[in-house]
Amino acid sequence: SAPQGLAARWIKTRKGRAIVLTWSPVAGATGYVIYQATGADPHYTWPAGFLAALSPTTYTDAGHADKKAALQGLDDGISHSYQVTAVNAGGISPPTTITVPAKP
Repeated sequence: SAPQGLAARWIKTRKGRAIVLTWSPVAGATGYVIYQATGADPHYTWPAGFLAALSPTTYTDAGHADKKAALQGLDDGISHSYQVTAVNAGGISPPTTITVPAKP
């Protein structure tokens, strides 16, 4: 089944803004796949939008961490959308999505 309770919040780090995602565990899942997109009509594509495959039920998108990047962290002036799916040997669940609005 799709991950439930997907929530997101902005945080401030030493390297700029980041978004923390959390969700409830899915029974039988061996991991989760996360995609990210920006804009009013987000499209989740491989590999451009792929962020991570992991087993915990939390993920922090810290954006650009390179000290030479023009913008460190995430651009909080635009909205960020995320898609989370649960995976196991039987396949991939339907996605759960959330959009985190730009900070005012």
